[in-house]
Amino acid sequence: MRQTIPFIISSLLLLALSAPLLAVFDPLADLERSMAGNSSLQHLLRRQLGGRSQGALLSASDWAQLVRFYHTRDYQTLWILDQRRPADWIEQVLERVRATPFTGIGDEWLVPFSEFRPDAPLKQRLVEYELRFSELLLTYARTLAVGRLSPKRYDPDWLIKSQDYSVQGFLGQVVRGEQSLLQLLDGLPPRHAGYQRLTQVYGYYRAIAERGGWASLPQQIPLLRPGDSSRWVPALRRRIKAEFSFNSLEPEDSPRYESDLVAAVRAFQWRNGLTADGVVGPATRAELDVPVEQRLRSIIASLERWRWLPRNLDGRFLMVNIPAFELTLYEGDNPFWTTRVIVGRKERPSPSISSTITQLKVNPKWHVPESISIRDLVPKQLSNPKYLQQSGYQVLLRDMSQVVDPAEIDWAYYLTAEDFPYLLRQEAGESNALGRLKFEMPSAHAIYLHDTPSRNLFEREQRAYSSGCVRVQQPYELAGMLLNKTEPVAGRRQLIQAIEAGETKYIGLPEKIPVYLTYFTTWVDEQGQAHFRRDIYGRNEKFADVSVLSD
Repeated sequence: MRQTIPFIISSLLLLALSAPLLAVFDPLADLERSMAGNSSLQHLLRRQLGGRSQGALLSASDWAQLVRFYHTRDYQTLWILDQRRPADWIEQVLERVRATPFTGIGDEWLVPFSEFRPDAPLKQRLVEYELRFSELLLTYARTLAVGRLSPKRYDPDWLIKSQDYSVQGFLGQVVRGEQSLLQLLDGLPPRHAGYQRLTQVYGYYRAIAERGGWASLPQQIPLLRPGDSSRWVPALRRRIKAEFSFNSLEPEDSPRYESDLVAAVRAFQWRNGLTADGVVGPATRAELDVPVEQRLRSIIASLERWRWLPRNLDGRFLMVNIPAFELTLYEGDNPFWTTRVIVGRKERPSPSISSTITQLKVNPKWHVPESISIRDLVPKQLSNPKYLQQSGYQVLLRDMSQVVDPAEIDWAYYLTAEDFPYLLRQEAGESNALGRLKFEMPSAHAIYLHDTPSRNLFEREQRAYSSGCVRVQQPYELAGMLLNKTEPVAGRRQLIQAIEAGETKYIGLPEKIPVYLTYFTTWVDEQGQAHFRRDIYGRNEKFADVSVLSD
């Protein structure tokens, strides 16, 4: 027994001395400590989320989705590696955000982890940075996918459905890992070249704004024509140089308005939808005096509207740009044909909608919408009791069961009546308001593209004269391209033969053509030239509360 005691004591001493070494190399102990560390981060994350009802950047609904997401993964962190540091690629995301215009994410959110609360305990920093990056990322993803601002609030007449996006759907893609996060972000913004070019122009005009912009021209400047001399010409030269890369051949203080300065003014007029004659009159003066902040706001509104569009602009489609009074036929990014259009006047604006042209209607009859009947045709009939008959209109009961003699109707009563029991229908012919051709497209708002007998209006700079529909300057050429993609002349010939037959009939298209009525007051052409147009409906006014010099 006495010999056994020293052995037991020595064995216990050896075990005690070796215990730290066993702890260091024991894999089970490593796993237990790792789980304990992870558990503590989960506990902190759960507590952080439970103590906040909404995020600093995210909307209440997006924040609620984020909380549910973390709950479903038992509050495990997503962006923290090894429980000790954020993922290395986070800095790449921050760089992307810095380079993207109009995200609503300020510089204070773009701090790398190394600079974020360096004096705080590590685990607290990690959890706070996890949530901070989640908010930043989800705000950025939503901005790229569907825009920073809500169409319902900022442009109620924008009725085009955006692409689908949800916080949980996006985070689910991240977790599945089929694509890297950077690849997922690449797939969110509009792929169309029109959007990409606009982001570059935003940076150009923002740099001008940060330098102080440009001064308005003196009110005393008279009308200037090419070849004139005036002491105000140097002010005009400075204004042009403030916006464009313009190296004048004339001395800075030269009073002569000629050569290169005239060419620069003509280019300015063309880019602003004015007659490019070089004459600096009231319309040109008004555009020159638009401050750079307003130009930036126009760019921002157009960027947002691009983000509001769906992402399937890949094949053949038509786009009407309402403020530009133009219709363009696209093949993906390629705008290969453009024509002038007439759009709704200010009191009857054309909404932004999307639809699909399914067929053509030749020699159409016009079933006049009730609102136009009451507002436009009833007063004309009162002024001239033979107006409807002379203009080719029939009056029918609303159910079209009976033709009614216009002379038997008390038209004055229907100026204020709540119910209008008649349908006015204009027969097909040269004077028909739809012309000889209508492009059939489903629309809850009775908006479509059509021909017109009023050809002279296409020569005007401002072409907002319709009741909402879009009148096309070259409808036969457009129809020919839709009927026969490879031989549009043959398609046009087919159309004209149908028109000359005189009957109202439908002609099917070989493929359905998507059409978008959009509202871009700024766009950038293939040569990188920025074009600006007037906000004819005031639809950019709600963007006035947006700071153009903060992200």
